[in-house]
Amino acid sequence: MEKELERWCHDVVDFCNPKAEQLNLDYYCFQSAMPTFEPELLVIGINPGGCGPFRKARTKDELSQGYNIYDVREGHICLDNLKMVHKLSRVFTTPLLQNTLATATTMNIYYFNTQNVQKMNSVLNQEIRMFCQQKLRELIHIVKPKHILFLCTELKELAAVGVTEIKNLGNYTKVGMFEGVKTLALPNPGFYRAYSYTNGEAMGKIITEYLNL
Repeated sequence: MEKELERWCHDVVDFCNPKAEQLNLDYYCFQSAMPTFEPELLVIGINPGGCGPFRKARTKDELSQGYNIYDVREGHICLDNLKMVHKLSRVFTTPLLQNTLATATTMNIYYFNTQNVQKMNSVLNQEIRMFCQQKLRELIHIVKPKHILFLCTELKELAAVGVTEIKNLGNYTKVGMFEGVKTLALPNPGFYRAYSYTNGEAMGKIITEYLNL
C-alpha cells in the first residue's frame, strides 16, 4: 500500500501544483492524517472551504493537514471549522460515533479550496474535476476502507466517482454502492436546514446501524 499511496501522491502534486498556481487557490487532499490501510471509515466531502491563495508548490508529504478537522469531541475541535463541527455534532452524538469519526480518514472529492460550492463550480474545469474523481476512485482501491461516508448527496457528484444504486433513506440521507461496498451520503454541512437536531438524531441512528456500533 505504501508504494501505491506514494505514487498516488506524486501524481496529485504533479497535476495540481501548476493548476493551483494558475487558479491562485490553495489545495490539499486529506483533512486528517495521511490514510492508513483499511480504515474503519473514509469520510469524503465535496471540497475544502475557505479561499486560501496559492503560496508555493506542495510536495507529496504536504497533502495532509495532519489532524482531523471533523473531530467533534470536546477538547479536539478545530476552531477554524466550528460551523461544520457544530452541524456534525448533531449527528455524531454518542462516544462510539464520535470516536469513529475522530479516527476516520477524511478528504474531499475536489482538492482546491473555495468559499462555497457555487464558486467551486465556476472555477474548476472539466479536466480538473475528472482528474480528482479518478484519483478518488484510485485512493479507495489503495486504502480499501471498510465504510464510506460522503458529505455530499448530489446525484451527479456521487455517480461521477462511481457510486451506483443510489436510493433515498429519508432525513436527507442516501445510500448507494461503490464496487460492492455499501456507502452512505449525508448532505454538505453547508446545507444548514438539513442538520436540524431532529434530522441529526435520525442521521446518527442510520450511521450507527451502518457501522454496526
